[in-house]
Amino acid sequence: MPGKEKPKEKTSIIRRGLLAPIRTAGMAVGVLKNTAGALTSKIFSIMGMSRNSRNSEPADPPGNCHINLDITEKLTFKESGANENRAPVMKTRKTVPAKPIRKLGEVKFYRKLLDKTNFRLSTHKETFRQAIHNLIYKPNNRVARLNAARLLSQIPGENPLSILIRLAQDECEKTRAEAVGILASRRNVDLAVFARALKDENVRVRLAAVKGIYRKNGKKSTELLLDALADEHAAVRRRAVLCLGWRREPGTALRIAALLKNGDVSVRKAAAGALGSIKEKSAVELLIEAVGDEDAEVRKMAHKALEKITGRSLPSSVERQEPRVKKDN
Repeated sequence: MPGKEKPKEKTSIIRRGLLAPIRTAGMAVGVLKNTAGALTSKIFSIMGMSRNSRNSEPADPPGNCHINLDITEKLTFKESGANENRAPVMKTRKTVPAKPIRKLGEVKFYRKLLDKTNFRLSTHKETFRQAIHNLIYKPNNRVARLNAARLLSQIPGENPLSILIRLAQDECEKTRAEAVGILASRRNVDLAVFARALKDENVRVRLAAVKGIYRKNGKKSTELLLDALADEHAAVRRRAVLCLGWRREPGTALRIAALLKNGDVSVRKAAAGALGSIKEKSAVELLIEAVGDEDAEVRKMAHKALEKITGRSLPSSVERQEPRVKKDN
């Protein structure tokens, strides 16, 4: 009947409307598959491989290329022909994390110290962290260790002392001198640290050690300063003499007066000045001999020292009188 055919037309139209997007999507998928297959075949043809031999070993690349696989697993092709097709370059990068070169015990020591140390300011903690980072990850870099010591000098208090004591025994002489110099200006540092540094082969380290010993009180520190009077370098002897003169320790005048005959002018001058500060009469005879020294500054210092010890004003003319030699006619 004609009245029953109209619903069939409506249902067919609805079905076609619903199936049209699905058919379009299927056609698009087919086109993508064909395109992907063509691209895959093209890639394998360029690399000299057949599509069916994916799991087999690749053939030699065109153009008499040589394959080099270095330690970083970078695959490169070196072409020997100029007009031949270039093979693709395959690179695989490896990100290797930075590993500390220090021993495990030292790394634990530094990290434990960083966790347990309390700082008043956040800037001090950041400076401390940066110094420890240099010591852990750049142990073979002398400049990094020297910068670590200088960073620790910016942190007040006793927090960086344990690390500075370690740096005082560093293999780099500049780092040792920097660390000992910083320790010399801090309190609560053991005298044994400076006694060990006083035997160092570097002059700057020994000079810093004398400064640290001077800041310590007691007979042991005085004995160490007296031992420094026999140092091989004149600068160390001079600083030790000055420190003993500032201390005015009794019983040290004779040891200092022996340096009035030293070969270095600066040492003789410092010895005369120190004897004037100590004011012991046991050094008068040697000071009288020093009045005739060949250097004018030494003669003046010896003259002033004699005036301080005797309490008298001596003649101001202390210039050395050169003996006159008669000329033979």
